[in-house]
Amino acid sequence: MTMTTDTLNETLNETPAEQIETTEIPVKKQVVNDNDSRTTQIQIVDENKQFTTILSDSMKNVWKLDENGFNFHILSIFGSQSTGKSTLLNKLFNTKFQVMNEESRQQTTKGIWISQAENSNLLILDVEGTDGRERGEEQDFERKSALFTLAISEVLVINIWENMVGLYQGANMGLLKTVFEVNMQLFLQQQGKIKTLLLFVIRDFTGRTPMSNLSDVLTNELNKMWKDISKPEEYSESTLSDYFDLMFTSLPHKIFLPDQFEKEVLELKERFYNPEDSNYVFKPNYHRGIPADGFSNYAESIWDKVAYNHDLDIPTQQQLLAEYRCDEIAKAIVSEFQNDIAKYKEMLENGEILEDMGKIFNEVREKALELYDSSAGRYRKEVYARKRIDFLEKMNTYLHVYYLLQLRNLEKKAYSNFKNNITEAVKDDSLFFVDTLENHKSKCIEDFKKLAEESKLQETTWNYTDHLNQLIKEIDEYGKITKDQQLNKIKKNVEKNTLNLLNGSIPIKMNNVREHLWDELGEDLSKALNNSINQYKSLIQGYDCTDSEVDSNVRSIRKSGWDMFINLIAEETTDNIILVRLREKFEEVFRYDKNGLPRIWNNNDDIDSFFKKAKEEALALISLFTFIDISEQKIRDITGLEDIKKQDLTIIDGDRSKKLLSKFLREIELQYIDAKRSVVRTTSKVPAWFILLTMVLGYNEFIAVIKNPILLLVGLVFGIVLYALYITNLLKPVLRVIRIVIQDIWLQINNFAHETKLANNKIGNGNASASASTSNSADSINYLEDDIPLTKLNRRKNHNSQGQYDSNATLVNF
Repeated sequence: MTMTTDTLNETLNETPAEQIETTEIPVKKQVVNDNDSRTTQIQIVDENKQFTTILSDSMKNVWKLDENGFNFHILSIFGSQSTGKSTLLNKLFNTKFQVMNEESRQQTTKGIWISQAENSNLLILDVEGTDGRERGEEQDFERKSALFTLAISEVLVINIWENMVGLYQGANMGLLKTVFEVNMQLFLQQQGKIKTLLLFVIRDFTGRTPMSNLSDVLTNELNKMWKDISKPEEYSESTLSDYFDLMFTSLPHKIFLPDQFEKEVLELKERFYNPEDSNYVFKPNYHRGIPADGFSNYAESIWDKVAYNHDLDIPTQQQLLAEYRCDEIAKAIVSEFQNDIAKYKEMLENGEILEDMGKIFNEVREKALELYDSSAGRYRKEVYARKRIDFLEKMNTYLHVYYLLQLRNLEKKAYSNFKNNITEAVKDDSLFFVDTLENHKSKCIEDFKKLAEESKLQETTWNYTDHLNQLIKEIDEYGKITKDQQLNKIKKNVEKNTLNLLNGSIPIKMNNVREHLWDELGEDLSKALNNSINQYKSLIQGYDCTDSEVDSNVRSIRKSGWDMFINLIAEETTDNIILVRLREKFEEVFRYDKNGLPRIWNNNDDIDSFFKKAKEEALALISLFTFIDISEQKIRDITGLEDIKKQDLTIIDGDRSKKLLSKFLREIELQYIDAKRSVVRTTSKVPAWFILLTMVLGYNEFIAVIKNPILLLVGLVFGIVLYALYITNLLKPVLRVIRIVIQDIWLQINNFAHETKLANNKIGNGNASASASTSNSADSINYLEDDIPLTKLNRRKNHNSQGQYDSNATLVNF
């Protein structure tokens, strides 16, 4: 099938006359290939446009796809030479296509190569790059290879650099236009509803221009191109989307951002391998409907049709000249235009705002258009007019990047001003927060819209909606954060007030225990929480809080108050504090009379009765401190908590209660023993005759001490120490220490005597009297221990003779 010259006059607008070939191409000749039939990749079409004869064998014996039926897919890549097409394919599909030598930067892929993706039923076509110096201006093979891959592929990956978006040649738009038109003539009439996916991979993506803007530019160019191509009458109303789906993605710089590049390549890989991915590329309507065992014949027939269509090489000289000159003129003016606006780029990239941007850029653009009109207006009018539109769009595209930078800076400045204003405003605790926030928000938005509108270029459809929406979103987010911070600050201050109120009542009432202690503490907790909640509701009136927010924070305050209450109770019921309170209660009854005066024990006092009463009243406190004796319903009413944990109400568990009781009993038993001993000390006085006898018999020793300086000095020091201990009230503790030391010595002597008797009893087979003596000795030892249990003490007191008791007491006094 061929095309007329008139049709191609409008479509093949990028091909110089000297590039046209008119000779037929023999496609049946076998390609000279270094690969054998067992290799994993083959050159399906070589650089001399000859088709291989081993594709069928590779499908069957190498790739094992011959029996797959329709279960296989075809993907091709298209783009300029040395843009990393083969590298991308190798990364995505683990193929082994030859990649460019960075030092020489020469052509690596020659012709068209095909390979199977690793562990997949996917066939990949790597196409020779366009615009290469090896072929120069001879573009016939470029168009034929592009047309071939477009005809047989379900997905065509178009690999372009970001800085080529918006360019006609750099983005291969001219070649695509030619391929679209011929593809329409040759194949689309026969394909019905079959589509092809054009996947644009924008390389070295920096993010300065949003991906949405780049995709819009490419989409608009493709739609415009489709509208301009020559179509059969029955397809005159067709659109690009009738035959092609568009998809756009990007990859960062492979050299400068290697880690990010690898990461995003893995993400892109999901589109080809994961059918569950939302961007999965191999949709059923892309498949050509050719079974795997017939693919080699189908591909060869397509290449045969492409190779023998001579109309592909006949553009008109006049149109080509006009297009060539218009492009050259536009290129020179664009270069100068870029130099004129380059000085503003660094300023904008540094975050500065360009005043009067719209006025400045309008003047620069008008100057460039005047230069273009004066030079290009002499050529063919329809070409000049069309190229002028392209030239204007190209300048607008360049300037739009600056406009986006300006919008970014305006957005940042507006947001920064808003934050500073709000930060200053919230320092005033009396402000009505919602009104203040709304006033600053309105002013910020109006300032942004005014400057954004002034920065726009005339006769463009630029808009700042995205940046305005982003600014509003950031303002609302910061307003919410600030509101939450202020509310949290108020809540913390209220909770601090709750803690102060509880701190002022709980320790005092825990130290002054009364019968209704827990009822009083419950009332104190209720009053503190109600006070704090009323204070909180008063402080948040200017924050426009919803009922749910208020209820949530009130619940939080009540929960926090309950936790503070539990913690304060725990602090006031530690082991040491409880022991101190028990001891104080015991001593209040046992050591002091009803007038608060210390008791001086004598033989007439019933020490046992006082001891029993004091112990009972002290032990009653333990039961009071065992758990928080407030009903669960009352706690729910006060705190709003539904789930009251039993462990929160328990203060002293069983094990801890036993330990406290054991410690307390040991302490009060010592006081009981001291009381008994004090009675013995007051009744066991030294007789007067003994004092007189000591003075008579010790007269000589007294004189000897006075006359001996050393003894006199020792006696004086001893007397001074005793006096010092007496006036500092340390004499009694010192005597007690001495008494304990004597007791220990006495115990050691008794133990030694007991062991000696046991040894003698074993040697002499023992006797009953020795056992009785040992038992009496053991009783004496037990009686002198400080940690003696009270029950044992009572039992000894009842069974031991009064003489033995007096004997031991005399030993202690000594």
